[in-house]
Amino acid sequence: PPVSFPLLSSLQSFVSLFDFLPVVMVFASQRTALVVAAVMAVVCVLAVSASERTGYVVPAHSFEPPLHVGGDGRLANFFHGGAAVVTENFVRLTPAEESKQGSLWNSRPITTRDWEIELQFRIHGPRSPGADGLALFITSEPLSGGPAYGSNQRFRGVAIVMDTFDNNGKRDNPRIQAVYNPDGQGIYDMGSDGELLEIGSCISYFRNLPHPAILRIRYVAETLSV
Repeated sequence: PPVSFPLLSSLQSFVSLFDFLPVVMVFASQRTALVVAAVMAVVCVLAVSASERTGYVVPAHSFEPPLHVGGDGRLANFFHGGAAVVTENFVRLTPAEESKQGSLWNSRPITTRDWEIELQFRIHGPRSPGADGLALFITSEPLSGGPAYGSNQRFRGVAIVMDTFDNNGKRDNPRIQAVYNPDGQGIYDMGSDGELLEIGSCISYFRNLPHPAILRIRYVAETLSV
């Protein structure tokens, strides 16, 4: 079932800044002995109504197969980096090779106050448990490469992390984690699996499924649901 995280009141003022907040999906595979691949087939962003629980697709933030790839190999309204590759049927963020990072950023701002993001993805590889995972960031500016799932450890915003490796030894992986860093001063520490910034998490077996996994993130009435 969905897990809801009532956020601090300060998030409401943060969300009011969505006129300049882009969306990012970042994947990292950084361990020398463990490999995993990440593939995204569908990203759908909706503007939703808190009262009627209805909405409409926002094309500038969404894509689904067949993907319309330009002559420069890019999707309209998105730019990718690192090991990411855009094909007609999916976006592969990393191959199943060691020490690879890839990213896909949406270049358009979110302007709706209430919204929902649906992400269909696959994380798969021949070795277990695999590392390190996939993260979707909603942040105030694009991030440079770094150790936190291919991004900078300091970011201003929210991240939903699909964590495939048990860095802190608590045996709670694979899991989905919600992270909140309102002022960008906090640091997502990979060694502790981002415990200091975590606002909620749950175990979820999304790796090496025979079908794509679906992640749905909804922000309505000051509550984030995953």
